[in-house]
Amino acid sequence: MKNSWASNKKIKRIITVIVAIAVMVGMMVPTVAMESDNEPAAQPLVVEDTFAESSSEPAANDNDSEKEAESSSEEAATDEDNKKEQEDSGQEIVTDENTGQPEDKVEEQGIKDMLTPFLPSLDTASPFAIIDLDETMIYPGVKVLWYNKNGTTANAPAGASITAVLMDKGPQDSYADWTASQNRLGTSKNTEVLNAGNDFDGWFDNIIKMRSKKLVVSGVPEGYTVTYDDNKTTNEYPSGYDPEYFYINLTKSEAESAALTKIEITSPPSKTSYMEGEFFSKTGMVVKATYSDNTSRTITTYSYNPMRALVESDTQVTVTYTEDGVTKTATTPITVMGETQPELDVIYVTEEPTKTTYTVGEAFDPSGMEVTAYYLNGGEPKVLSAEEYTVSAPDMSTSGIKTVTVTYVEDGVEKSTTFEIIVLPAAVVLDSIAVTTPPVKTTYTEGESFSSMGMVVTATYSDSTTAPVTGYTYSPNGALGTAD
Repeated sequence: MKNSWASNKKIKRIITVIVAIAVMVGMMVPTVAMESDNEPAAQPLVVEDTFAESSSEPAANDNDSEKEAESSSEEAATDEDNKKEQEDSGQEIVTDENTGQPEDKVEEQGIKDMLTPFLPSLDTASPFAIIDLDETMIYPGVKVLWYNKNGTTANAPAGASITAVLMDKGPQDSYADWTASQNRLGTSKNTEVLNAGNDFDGWFDNIIKMRSKKLVVSGVPEGYTVTYDDNKTTNEYPSGYDPEYFYINLTKSEAESAALTKIEITSPPSKTSYMEGEFFSKTGMVVKATYSDNTSRTITTYSYNPMRALVESDTQVTVTYTEDGVTKTATTPITVMGETQPELDVIYVTEEPTKTTYTVGEAFDPSGMEVTAYYLNGGEPKVLSAEEYTVSAPDMSTSGIKTVTVTYVEDGVEKSTTFEIIVLPAAVVLDSIAVTTPPVKTTYTEGESFSSMGMVVTATYSDSTTAPVTGYTYSPNGALGTAD
């Protein structure tokens, strides 16, 4: 797990050079444009005005030589400190063959020399006041490795999900729960969620090189211990540390696992009835293993017997599971039929009842109806007796087309069929009549005849409707006597 942390520095420094050149070209273009119009050039942009929070040094003056000497002394001291920190952290320090200086510093000076032709006069800001090569971003990877108790590599446990958070020590000189600093270097805290099998990795972005860093890991499965890089227990790293990968090592602890105590079939297989010669299917079957610590889990790597063609004498299937030398079994019942048996398929009303038209209020009469059952597997059709099926009579209290349902059950198999009858409205008949308005003349002299003038006769029908009628007769219809 050796970290080749310096392998990608040259690429990052070339990117830094490109960014610095782009910044300086952006600063020089406005001045050139104004001079081409024969107008005085604008005052060059000074870094101290733009990034006052990043630099508090005064502009160059007559004491430049003295300050350059002081700067060289401070830089040497910083280099020595960085070298010591890298040695303490176990990192390999690569030195230049010609100068004896750390290769990082030689490359940095070469970059500064490369930029010199592109820089404006000393009265303007140096690009290194804007982009300090000692405070560049780093982009390391993060890799998780799993190990058995004996230290050999292993696969990640099922469903493993590791969350790694890498942060540098913020402006407030702490790691805990600090938000990203809003400085020119942007955010300095990253999170990677790693979901995969063995040896899975991700990448961090925007971590400041010249700050101390801390790696926080969560989501570690129970029974695993965590170490970092070359099996170190510390998760903090010195400033300047820029590895290719931050390694997270997860090793199975020495604690003994719980022993298998039983297995059980919590859901039976979808198919439990077979014909002789078929093979058992475990589809739909769920098998659960229980352990000595009262935990349980669903298992799929079990075996079962018989795995041959089934015969009529087979009444159950035995499931077997072995773990850490412990074997447990469970059984599930099945049915195997030796010969092909006719199976009820469908029923039909092959003859409708004699009466299929009714009047509201009449009772349904199934007389004359014939029902026939049909079978699979070579069974012969069977005309059912009235006692073998049931009839669901419709509501006969209202008119309309009514559905009659016939149902037949055989060996637990239920089949139904339907047919229709018609229920007509009941016939309307005269129920009674009544004189609802008397005649105009009701007093007569003997010998006169009755006059119906003005008399209204109303008829009432079976559907409770009424109507005046005129086709009535009355008695006596001759000369009236004193007895009338």
